[in-house]
Amino acid sequence: MAKAAFNLADWISLADVGEYVRQKNDGHRGLARGDVQAALEAGCGLMLLWIGDDGREVCWEFLKRDSWEDILVWAGLPQRLCIQLPPNERKGNLPYPYAYLLRVDAVRLGLLPASELPQAQQQSEQKPKLSGKEWVEAAFKRRPDELLKLGISKAGETLAKESEAALDCAKRLGKGHCINLLRELKVFPKKPRNSPKQRPK
Repeated sequence: MAKAAFNLADWISLADVGEYVRQKNDGHRGLARGDVQAALEAGCGLMLLWIGDDGREVCWEFLKRDSWEDILVWAGLPQRLCIQLPPNERKGNLPYPYAYLLRVDAVRLGLLPASELPQAQQQSEQKPKLSGKEWVEAAFKRRPDELLKLGISKAGETLAKESEAALDCAKRLGKGHCINLLRELKVFPKKPRNSPKQRPK
């Protein structure tokens, strides 16, 4: 992908984010990895820069996956959080491409402090936080197709996890609460009820 298509200042190194989150978790790499994985599963943007054996840039890649469990690893000396794809998915011969997270997503999902945003975005982050009902409605409108495919139960669970670190949500929401609020929006189709079996006369 051409560099002109994005502004690199809007992105931050996954290694830097991993180190910040590790320190926030009292040096625990496992907890830090779990926090970053949860953010990726909640939709945090991730971009890879592939470098060839000659040190030249091969390509940029925006990575989207259903699961991050096996490819998000601590590696190297000193250890850094990185992406390790299987050999058949690599765009170069090096095992670890340079990985970047979208800065605004990393802040929104609690991986970085708001001070990491440009001044204009920091001001927008200071807007009043939304109540549970308002936040669920706004969160649904951001990605309705994705949440509808999950079904109301899984969508409620996803939003509950996202609310834990969402800067625009007034308080953490439980899964059941999110499901009830989604029901109130009336955006998920109702499951047909089975007609009661007639008793033999």
